[in-house]
Amino acid sequence: MKHLFLLLLPVAIFSNAQAQKCKSKDVPAVVTNAFYKDYPNEKKCYWGKDSINYQVAFFMGKAPISVTYDANGKKVITETQMPVEDLPQGIAAYVQKNSPGEIFKEVVQAHDASGVISYEVQVKDMALEFDAKGNYLESLKCNE
Repeated sequence: MKHLFLLLLPVAIFSNAQAQKCKSKDVPAVVTNAFYKDYPNEKKCYWGKDSINYQVAFFMGKAPISVTYDANGKKVITETQMPVEDLPQGIAAYVQKNSPGEIFKEVVQAHDASGVISYEVQVKDMALEFDAKGNYLESLKCNE
């Protein structure tokens, strides 16, 4: 089962971020150096690139993580998949009220470059965005 999850990790993270897979040799040294400075023990990771940024996906313990860097090696955002049970209460209540009976496809906690925490919950073909306290912010259509 873990092997299947390893195969699906880059697909899940890169499809959500609109990134295309790329080889580590195609990532600028300033970006890979920034990543290995932040995560010196990471050996197995998957790289991707959107129109301007680079994403790297890996596991920290059992948690899948995606980190986005700009072309200068500055960290833009860190996203960690998490269990539904760990969401702030307001988020689960909002989803149950506005999408009754729907299953959470993906739950992510995000930290932007300034340390601001937010959450994203994917339900059906929508990504619902919430702040750190669980207050609803916006809905975005997912491109699947």
